[in-house]
Amino acid sequence: MANDQNKGEPQEKTLRSGKQYKIDTFMKRRASASGPSGASANPQEKTKVMSEEALSKALGEINDSLDQLKKQGAETSKQVAETNKTVAEISGEIDLNTKSIIDLGNKVNTNTESIGKLLEEASTTRKIAEEAKEIATATDEKFSPVFRKLGEHDLALSMIEMQRKERNLRIRAIPESEGDNLVDFLTKEFSDFWKQELEQEEFKIESAFRLGARQRKNKVRDCLVTLRSREERDKILNLHYQRTLRIEDSFVEIFKDIPKHILDARSQYKDLVILLKKNSVPFRWEYPQGLSFKYKGKKRKIKTVEEKDKFLEQHEEDLYKGAESGQDYSGGGTLDKDKLPLRGTPPTEEEEQLGAVGGKDK
Repeated sequence: MANDQNKGEPQEKTLRSGKQYKIDTFMKRRASASGPSGASANPQEKTKVMSEEALSKALGEINDSLDQLKKQGAETSKQVAETNKTVAEISGEIDLNTKSIIDLGNKVNTNTESIGKLLEEASTTRKIAEEAKEIATATDEKFSPVFRKLGEHDLALSMIEMQRKERNLRIRAIPESEGDNLVDFLTKEFSDFWKQELEQEEFKIESAFRLGARQRKNKVRDCLVTLRSREERDKILNLHYQRTLRIEDSFVEIFKDIPKHILDARSQYKDLVILLKKNSVPFRWEYPQGLSFKYKGKKRKIKTVEEKDKFLEQHEEDLYKGAESGQDYSGGGTLDKDKLPLRGTPPTEEEEQLGAVGGKDK
């Protein structure tokens, strides 16, 4: 009968493991052996029942552990799912970064190609420039003698013009009035101002006129004065250097009448002129260009720009030191009348190039 009952019970193989199934089957068989009346078992059977209770308890604990393992498995599965989600997101970012890197690589390749083209163009341009330089050098070598001849020709013409103007003086800041006779006016002013040094018979103004058209009433035009000889011109320049001419309470500037080409040539010596002046070194202009002066007891004559550059290369440091310390490198001697002026009011650069002279009012 027990066997028939066991055959009729469903076996829960799908819910439990094989081991659990054997235990449950064993317990059911033991329960069936005790009979349907539930009569009391003997002591030996009682011990077996107690063992079964301990086994059931152990099985319960095992089931609890299995439940906990199931919960931990579920949590682990959840964490794995979250991890997979994070990995998927990171994979997406990696894909984006990979795409950006690929795009950047493509741009770098494009830029590399552009740079290569630029370098190629630069090389071509450099080659063209070198060829142009060679042509220019050849042209310069071919025409340099011509240019030199032209320069010499211009200087020769300037010297002729200089000789033609050697009796002339340019006078600035002479009061201007309508219908004034400059010859009589200046003759009287020269004689009255330098009456102790200059007799009226010692000079004669042959002509005098204003330069340029009248523009503004308050702007006084320069005067161009022509004397009888160069000696008379130099005498007046020398007197003006010793004591600056003053007319109607105005100090007058007196210049030599020098051709523009010579002034342009003199402008190339500006750096040396400035250092000589700062070191109180008297100098005079040479014609058509150049300077002569005395430096450290030795007479110097600079005739070309190359000679000027060579002199500065040798003495520029000493000249700068002398300019800072105020040391006098003139080496003695008197000031030359053709030297640029040392006046109370310094002349402008243009006036210096024109050869202005004048001294402090005495």
